[in-house]
Formats: sequence, structure tokens, C-alpha cells
Amino acid sequence: MYYPLNFTTKNLEIFPLFGNQLKGSPHVFDFSSKNTNIENYDTEDFNNFQSTIFTELEESGKNWGIGKYLEERSSLLRNYKQIVDEKRVFHVGLDIITEKDTSLYCPLEGTIEMIGKEEGKGNYGGYIILKHEIENCIFYSFYGHLNTNYTVE
Repeated sequence: MYYPLNFTTKNLEIFPLFGNQLKGSPHVFDFSSKNTNIENYDTEDFNNFQSTIFTELEESGKNWGIGKYLEERSSLLRNYKQIVDEKRVFHVGLDIITEKDTSLYCPLEGTIEMIGKEEGKGNYGGYIILKHEIENCIFYSFYGHLNTNYTVE
């Protein structure tokens, strides 16, 4: 049995998630509790939160950014009692921050398993789950925090 990471040693064509749209190096956001400015992120107001992030990105001089994997975010998540109570404060994904009209591509051959929108503060918002099968091994990839005004081609 193979696991998805083992496929990197196979001769597979892997397409970049954003094609060639992301230029240069990213701005690395610090959403961790160690960031003394984390209180400036107003997570109660999504539009304000998003505006703050894009202002920081613009001021960095970069055209895209990332939020780190396994970052401890209890201070950022302070307004989401259910997440803090359940101790889900370590970020188990990689945030890629781009302009809203940036296209997202399927990295490996696959099919759409589910498209939806998770409502509620602190949730994924728009998302797509892709189903992949390589050498009889089925696995899924998840993409969240997406603009819900999209076209699937």
C-alpha cells in the first residue's frame, strides 16, 4: 500500500495549485500567539480581518502570502470559544493568501468529491474536496477559505 507522500517518488505529473500566477517569494504571516500584534486582527468582523491581512500583504511589497502549518493560534482564535475549548488551536493546514480572483488548479488527476460552503464564524467558508486515486490508493485533498463565486472547469 502506498500513502500520498510516497507518490512523490513516482513519476507523476504534479501541477502547481496556482499555476504560474504567484510571483516571487511570499510574505510569511505570523498568526501565532507569540505575535505581539495579534490583537490587531479583528476576527469578529470578517471584512475587517480580511482588510487587515491584505493591507499587511500590500505593505510587505509581496503579491501573495502564507500562513504557517502547525502554528499555535489560540490568541487569534480567542473569539471562537468552541475551537479554543476543543483545543483545536494548532493550524493543520497551509494558508495561501492571494487576490480573490486567483485561479486554483487540481494538483493531481482527480474528481470533485464535494463543493460547499461551511457557514459560521471561524469555519472554512467556501471549500472543495478532491478525490484522487493512484495505484488503487484513494485519498482526498481539501481546499478551504475559498471565494464561493467560482467556476469549475
